[in-house]
Amino acid sequence: MSAHGVGNGPTAVLAAFGSIWLANHLDGTVSRLEPATGRVEATIPVGQGPNALGAANGSVWVANEFDDAITAIDPSTNVANPALSVGAAAASLVADGDGLWLAVGASATEHRGGTLIVSAEQEVFSSLDPSVVYD
Repeated sequence: MSAHGVGNGPTAVLAAFGSIWLANHLDGTVSRLEPATGRVEATIPVGQGPNALGAANGSVWVANEFDDAITAIDPSTNVANPALSVGAAAASLVADGDGLWLAVGASATEHRGGTLIVSAEQEVFSSLDPSVVYD
């Protein structure tokens, strides 16, 4: 076991595109590490409160809790694309290779519930409200 310095408050880790990716919640960045050495290859600004990572459609996707958005990083350039708003706190995400599943918390104007957003090819195409669908 070895330790490697990354950003502040690492909250999520992903192995994809030949690298290890870490979401740094307190810095608003993602660190890209070389797996064999643990050396940080890039530190990429992504938004406020990155807390989940996934890989789909050739991008590393980041859920940014405090921006109510998701961000795609191009692994060939280590550059984050403009954030896509999801309407409330992006709580968690998982990728299935071609698509992205995102759990979104309740907005400040709601008293309960959340939204499950299904995204593919960088465009939102479906949205479910679990509090309505499963009540």
